Amino acid sequence: NTTLASLIDTSFNNIYQLILGKYFSLSQTGLFFQARKLQEVPIGVIKSSTFSVVFSALSKVQSDPKLFTKLYNRIITLFTVFVALICLLVFFYSKDIILMLYGEKWVESVFYLQILIVTSFFFMQEMFNRLIFKVFDQTHKILHLEYFKKTIQAISIVIGVIMMDVKILLFGFLVTSVISFFLNYYVSRRVQNNFVWYEFFLVIKVIMISIVTVLLGLFIKKNCGLTDFYSFFLLPVLIGVFLVLIKLFRVSDIIKDVRTVLITIRK
Repeated sequence: NTTLASLIDTSFNNIYQLILGKYFSLSQTGLFFQARKLQEVPIGVIKSSTFSVVFSALSKVQSDPKLFTKLYNRIITLFTVFVALICLLVFFYSKDIILMLYGEKWVESVFYLQILIVTSFFFMQEMFNRLIFKVFDQTHKILHLEYFKKTIQAISIVIGVIMMDVKILLFGFLVTSVISFFLNYYVSRRVQNNFVWYEFFLVIKVIMISIVTVLLGLFIKKNCGLTDFYSFFLLPVLIGVFLVLIKLFRVSDIIKDVRTVLITIRK
């Protein structure tokens, strides 16, 4: 099931490249794929460094519903906070990243990168929820949900081609990821027979905190005249504000949660 889902995803992405190259200008296609390459870097690092460890830890406690829920909630909280912080920083520094890596001629891809990195947040939440299907041996649901996801994405592609607007494709990615996340969340909780709104409200709170952090950063940047690479002086401020708000709004006490997760896994 997971192999078929991966094959569908890979095939769809290859078809997607052909459609972009055929119906849109070379410059639009180039801007999109340069932004896409940057977007995939943090996703790849996070997936490769966390998913196998989390899967192993959750598999060992699947027979104890109370412990499983406790461990999962702690891990998903830390995971959501960490992914949101990465996406927030990439979004805020998207122009600087493009200029630093590609130069002035690729500056138009900033908008593409910003939309794609927001999409990444929901995509990573979706992928994390899919671990539950693997833990409880319900991988056929991954395949079924992949069919649904690609159907929605195909509709957005058709509309984008008809309208000849690559931005519709970008927002199609975003809408598809948001819908897929909520659908995966609902189905995964049904598999657990433990439907609660904890993760839903967690994601909403983290999104709001991220928006406030970005707006505050933009306000400081504008009023202090921090242009170009001088804006990197704001990096510790952005991280500090984000973490303070995370604790203030009782999303997570990061140090305590990390310690609890490590102790639980060792036990």
